Amino acid sequence: MSEVARFVLTGALNTLVGFGIYTALVLVGLDVALALLAATVLGVLFNFFSFGRITFRRPAMDRLPRFVAIYAVIYVFNLALLWGAQRTLGVGPVVGQFLCLFVVAPAAYLLLKHKVYGDSA
Repeated sequence: MSEVARFVLTGALNTLVGFGIYTALVLVGLDVALALLAATVLGVLFNFFSFGRITFRRPAMDRLPRFVAIYAVIYVFNLALLWGAQRTLGVGPVVGQFLCLFVVAPAAYLLLKHKVYGDSA
């Protein structure tokens, strides 16, 4: 199985976990930015090990600081897209986040591949 296919499958699992946490927090009334932050923080370790072991096959703990830094960038990028989607498309926070996944996931793959798990990382 190719690395991209492994990323898609692992990413689907990670997305279900993160999107589920985010959606539950939004539905109980937590602010969108805090819900996204909480889902990101809770998902970081799970995602680190799943992407590291399954997708890139490099789970070394020395990569964790870079992984966390990249996820901070992904969070800010995701939040900006989410706010933009809500304002320009008039969608709610759950639909907006769902739409953002189609941009954020490929960006996350590229950042993780080249800045965390790449040979030069």
